Amino acid sequence: MSAQQIAAEKFDYRGLVGSLQCLVKGTRPDIANTVRELSKLLSCYNKTHWEAARRVLKYLKGTSTYGLLLDGKSGTVTYELYTDASFACQPKERKSVTGYVITMAGTSISWCSSNLASVSLSTAEAELIVISEGAKESEWLWYLLREIGFPQENPVQVWCDSKSAISTVQNPGNHKATKHVQVRYLFTRDLVEEGRLDTHYCPTDDMAADILIKALPPTQFSKLREVIGV
Repeated sequence: MSAQQIAAEKFDYRGLVGSLQCLVKGTRPDIANTVRELSKLLSCYNKTHWEAARRVLKYLKGTSTYGLLLDGKSGTVTYELYTDASFACQPKERKSVTGYVITMAGTSISWCSSNLASVSLSTAEAELIVISEGAKESEWLWYLLREIGFPQENPVQVWCDSKSAISTVQNPGNHKATKHVQVRYLFTRDLVEEGRLDTHYCPTDDMAADILIKALPPTQFSKLREVIGV
């Protein structure tokens, strides 16, 4: 069934995906990966894609009581950044998918799941790009919290599952594997040297941002959904 046939049968695929996008931006980061994939098909969708979008609705109906809730019991206002990338996972264009999530007080407060605009030449490059994107969001949040009276006294903890990317960020020396990476992506080094960020390795099984960039087995999906506080 073509897009024209679906439209003729009043299957508002674009409207449904648009509504799901609003939900992703608001309170349901757990469906970000699926909605990002559905969003790529707005001009070439068929009945299969419509059925996939409807399955998201069924999932949301079954988890209608889920959402984001800040836990104020800790008494502290600090946050952590998780970043991850799926290298060259797009079958045709071989572009990478990246995602980051910032958590605070037991839940997510900022997240992003996106396709890179350009092709990355290595896993390390893709990971460096998403670290830098997450770091920019972290900087905005750092200044915001300071402005409203909650300055961050310690470096923001950044978690990544790429040891190569972490090594590049932590060590200012040249890395042949990543010399082609544009300089703007390496500004993260400055934040580390200034004591604003502290990068750490996180095993893939515990990487919260994984839920934003790839389809996961049910058990792992449920585990990471809990980690991001949904």
